[in-house]
Amino acid sequence: MNLHSLRRPNQAGFTLPELLISLVLGLSLVGAVMTVYLATVTSSMDRHKQTQLNHNLRTSLDLILRELRRAGGLAGGALPDSESAMQSLYSNNPFMDPVSNLRLWDCNAAYECSCVTYSYDLDGDNDPYTGDMNHFGFKLSSSKRLQIRTGTIVSDGGPHPGCGYNAAVNTWESLTEDDVKITHFSIRYIDRDGNALSAPEAINISDGHGCTGGAACLEERNLQVTISGSRDEFSMTVTGKVRVRNDRYIP
Repeated sequence: MNLHSLRRPNQAGFTLPELLISLVLGLSLVGAVMTVYLATVTSSMDRHKQTQLNHNLRTSLDLILRELRRAGGLAGGALPDSESAMQSLYSNNPFMDPVSNLRLWDCNAAYECSCVTYSYDLDGDNDPYTGDMNHFGFKLSSSKRLQIRTGTIVSDGGPHPGCGYNAAVNTWESLTEDDVKITHFSIRYIDRDGNALSAPEAINISDGHGCTGGAACLEERNLQVTISGSRDEFSMTVTGKVRVRNDRYIP
């Protein structure tokens, strides 16, 4: 018998250096995959934060501008067919009396105000003092949240509830999410060119110029709203302008 024929064939395998190289290459590949994954997750979270911030600010701005445009509005119906009747309608508009008229609060030297209150005929009865659905407002809270006032009960002749909180007459609700910090909210009167004003412009009805003594005038109300906010390391500012549709008649 040939003894050489009984020997086991040579077995091939990895050497220690080969195993070490394979291990290093495998770990490098896993590390590269994890790096790409973490970068993707971080980018996705950043986009979510930016989208959330943009949505909160722009949606709030659109709502505020749309609401302020309606300030002083009476219930729908046919307009008077004479100038005197039209003037009577404007001058007796109950949603523009001293209590219900659009008003800015907590203003600084640049005429930037952090709260606005206003009313319009939501319930359709031409009376701001019946029901509790005609008086509204927006303000920046101490917790850096933008808030909206709804369901406020206001008495005929005042006093005006203002921008403070009173459980009996005020319902303030958060308009922005907890994750979004509102760093600045301001509203101010402006002229047609966008310059800041301390009060609305009064326009002479007959010639469109500035109001003079003894003339019938309209208070033309143009407003600028600015909102700034942040979400962690991201921040942005949005600004909009609105012309209140219902001018206030000044006899």
